[in-house]
Amino acid sequence: FRVVELSWWESFSYKGIEFHAVPAQHFSGRGLWDRNKTLWAGFVIEVPFQQEKKKIYFAGDTGYNPHDFKLIGKNFGAMDLSLLPIGSYLPEKFMHPIHINPSHAVQIHEDVHSKLSIGMHWKTFSLGDEPLDQPPYDLFLALQKKQIPYSKFLAIQPGTYVNF
Repeated sequence: FRVVELSWWESFSYKGIEFHAVPAQHFSGRGLWDRNKTLWAGFVIEVPFQQEKKKIYFAGDTGYNPHDFKLIGKNFGAMDLSLLPIGSYLPEKFMHPIHINPSHAVQIHEDVHSKLSIGMHWKTFSLGDEPLDQPPYDLFLALQKKQIPYSKFLAIQPGTYVNF
């Protein structure tokens, strides 16, 4: 099995599929002495589909900042599908730098001009203080506030599939 390491803004192509590493805001480390020794990233994946390429954005585990996500949207154009975290955001004072809340997920949805987004990073592990079923409701409120149709950002149960 071949492993390819990428830094932010680097790309790799395999059998016509292009993988682009893009910034995410988090930290890395598994032990006491390896904090931030490795890079964390999201990915834009471009897949040939008929006469065009479909763009899929996987944000990864990330906090929000007003620069990186707008730059991803500017560099790649509209995403056909975005996978955005919506869970593990409370307590906000502690989680804000490394995890986004549903309002920030909606902002990223807009920043990358996503045609369809799916909420991830919720209901699998209890990492934050919010109840496991709270993120979809907070997403609903954030979409309502921005007047974005609920059909554009889905909070489906983990394991559900979607055709797009």
